[in-house]
Amino acid sequence: MVLISITVTHMLMANLMIVLIDIFDLAEQIGIYFAVKGNDPTENIQRRFFFILFAIGAISVFKPLFNQPRLHIIFSLCIENLKLILHLSFLPRTADLLTITILFFFIEVLFHVLALYTAWTSNGNYPNQRHPPCCTICMLLCWYEMMFETQILLLFVDSTSPFRDTFYEILINLSIFFGLIVVDKHFSWRLYIDDVNNDRSLYNIWRLIVNILGVVEYFILAMTGIVYASKLLHNSTQLKTYDFIVCILMLICYGVNVIVITLIAVAALHWYIPKWHRRSFRTNS
Repeated sequence: MVLISITVTHMLMANLMIVLIDIFDLAEQIGIYFAVKGNDPTENIQRRFFFILFAIGAISVFKPLFNQPRLHIIFSLCIENLKLILHLSFLPRTADLLTITILFFFIEVLFHVLALYTAWTSNGNYPNQRHPPCCTICMLLCWYEMMFETQILLLFVDSTSPFRDTFYEILINLSIFFGLIVVDKHFSWRLYIDDVNNDRSLYNIWRLIVNILGVVEYFILAMTGIVYASKLLHNSTQLKTYDFIVCILMLICYGVNVIVITLIAVAALHWYIPKWHRRSFRTNS
């Protein structure tokens, strides 16, 4: 009974630390963005911020390759250290940036240490682990490239473009955050101390929330991108050649993605509603 109690406590703490790390990582990301934007009249520093964001994201997609919980957490902790070094090396060390970066760094390190402690004291019992197939690296890189290709191209459009305004750049921030979490959650082969078969576990509930928010946010991003690109192409004579090409690519990529998301949503509803109806019918019977 004591062992079961300890295991349940470890599961709850590990899952809670994972959720808190994700939430504080988003808060740090948004906070640094506004700190940089408020001190960047030329917008060159904003480009550096997004380059750092995409670079950290490219490294983060390899987290699922570490199918041991301890190694996974240690790798995530190394990424936090790398992120701190990049922010302090390539961004202006203003008071706002230093405060946000250092404060969130120590908070997230604390959460990582607590998560590592729960993993280290769990008797090493992970019966649900699976080794990722050899093609995982290619899958991760392709997934990352498909998610963020258009966002990377937008960094080089004209500074007066609506794609460079605060609203759309916040959408890009959120897209990177949700996209990386979705990749991590879907490609992680039951890494954490968590009963993955329990649909009501904290980790699975958080994963469901992130998936829903990620799809909704990307749909908003895509629709906004389509509207902006259409408006710019309406006055194409004033566009630079690069901006014109990017707008065409935006319409194609986001148009296809919106159609795919819509079809997936319809198919999911078509599958879920009859299942829910049958479950309700059995309950009432």
